[in-house]
Amino acid sequence: MKSFETDVNILILDSCASGAFMRVKGGQQVALFLLDEPSRIRGDVYLSSSTEEEASHESDEIGASFFTYSLVSLLRGAADFSQDGQVTIHEAYQYARTETLSRTESTLAGPQRPSWHIELTGTGDLVLTDLMELEAGIVFTEELEGQMFIKRGQHNIVAEINKAKGTSITIVLPVDSYTITIRNDDGTLEASITLDESSITTLTIGDFLRTKNIVTRTRGDEEMNDEELKDKIDKPVSSYDVSFIHFGFSFVPGLGVPFPNQPYYVGLDFNLVLGINYGIRGAQSGTGINIVQDTVYGAQFAVIGNIVEGGLKWFQWAGVFNIFSGSVRGLQSAGVFNIVSEDISWLQASGVFIIASGSVKGAQGAGVFNITSGTLTGVQGAGVFNITSDTFTGVQAAGVFNSAINVTGIQAGTLNIADKIEGSQIGIINIADSISGLQIGLLNIGERIDGIPIGLINISRNGLMTLSFEGDFNGFFYLSFQSGKTLYTLLSAGTQFFTVQTDPVLSTIAGLGLHFDLGPFFIEGDAAAKKLQSAGKNEKNFHSLK
Repeated sequence: MKSFETDVNILILDSCASGAFMRVKGGQQVALFLLDEPSRIRGDVYLSSSTEEEASHESDEIGASFFTYSLVSLLRGAADFSQDGQVTIHEAYQYARTETLSRTESTLAGPQRPSWHIELTGTGDLVLTDLMELEAGIVFTEELEGQMFIKRGQHNIVAEINKAKGTSITIVLPVDSYTITIRNDDGTLEASITLDESSITTLTIGDFLRTKNIVTRTRGDEEMNDEELKDKIDKPVSSYDVSFIHFGFSFVPGLGVPFPNQPYYVGLDFNLVLGINYGIRGAQSGTGINIVQDTVYGAQFAVIGNIVEGGLKWFQWAGVFNIFSGSVRGLQSAGVFNIVSEDISWLQASGVFIIASGSVKGAQGAGVFNITSGTLTGVQGAGVFNITSDTFTGVQAAGVFNSAINVTGIQAGTLNIADKIEGSQIGIINIADSISGLQIGLLNIGERIDGIPIGLINISRNGLMTLSFEGDFNGFFYLSFQSGKTLYTLLSAGTQFFTVQTDPVLSTIAGLGLHFDLGPFFIEGDAAAKKLQSAGKNEKNFHSLK
């Protein structure tokens, strides 16, 4: 291995007594592994499936060796213990050893202990998988727990994860259709999804349906009676134990079906005054207020408002307001306001204002203002103002002002404010720290401009901004101001001091010019319009090039 001209070599062996080959040289060059660039790591890593005195086990059930099976899962993201979106070599070894040992410690052949040897110099860590560069993936939220099986189709298991409650986990997968099965003390859950290119699907408890357990007994055990079988199948009610009913109706909480404390998903539900349901899978309509404790999958309508503690997937309308503790994936509309605590995907519209604490992918439209605490990708439009506290990608338009941290796209409003612009700012006043693109307005202010400012006054630290005094052969003396960069604005005003005319003449000039730096020298050329006006109200207009 040391003969390869590479910074880092990684040798992975899955064979019996593979620990004895820790220092074997050789191998085949493959695609470059991801490195943490600032770390400058150099050296070799040897990872074996067992020690030099142990056998490496295979399983007919999973159709692979235990070590390779865990290795595939960890590279897909199961070993991201630090939740930083990367799987490092240390996390990979920790996961592979724990999973392989736990699966083999009770086998007839004895336990199998993966081992490793590292010969690395430098600082930092070696990154094997960057989950941020995923083709597609699944995010399992914090409330999910148990042994998870991800299958392509119905039988081909592509990853298996033992997930603890309280932490989320991201698994990278190719574009395809998958069935996810979760087994824990409360039973078996199942969900089916299809991943599109560059898509991330977040799964919550509400995305899973409970399936019946297959009751078995080991050889030699006594047969179970009917009561024991019933206990095996009918688990106590828990956060996972959610059933489904087709219809629901209530006048007020407690007078209707289902009762508020029963964890049912309802297919079609109607509430007269106030309705409280665990979840909706279909449609819900109410003349007053609808309250849902989990997620709405489908459509929800209310004359006054909707309050959902989980998320929305499809469509929601309310005459006054919508309030969400979870995320929205679909269309949300309200006569007065929408408030969402997590992410929004698709379209959100309100007559007065919208407040989103998470990120937005899609469009936001409000009669008065939009406030988004996370990133926004898409379109944000408001009658008065838009505020995005993080990165904005797309079009941000408002009648008065727009504010964002980093903008990739267009800001259009009377006043536009951003830290960094890659695109265009269009308004009366544009303010940004760094601009790559266009600023179009009466007043453009930028700390650093790598683009073209077009305005009456352009102010920047690295741009062109000069104040000069000059005269011509006609006896006019001018005070001139140039501002911009390669393209600049020229504004001049002057008068004739030495003339036989009794009435003073005022000359004003406005134009555009080009400026090119040539080392210590520069070349300039401009086109301008001149206006002469005397105290006797006589006016003359001229056009000039210089």
